[in-house]
Amino acid sequence: KESITIALRKEGKKDYSLPGSYRPIALENTLAKVIEKRVADLMAAAAEKHGLLPWNQMG
Repeated sequence: KESITIALRKEGKKDYSLPGSYRPIALENTLAKVIEKRVADLMAAAAEKHGLLPWNQMG
């Protein structure tokens, strides 16, 4: 999985020469995110259908 990370300025900071004045944001491929979500949903449904998760599984 690859992403491009950019640094966005945080609002209201007085000194933008400090690293803490920026917020890193990872830009991911949209198609990859959609496919990952679909695969995760299919895996969760299969695990539930075949009783692979313990009854007390949360989250």
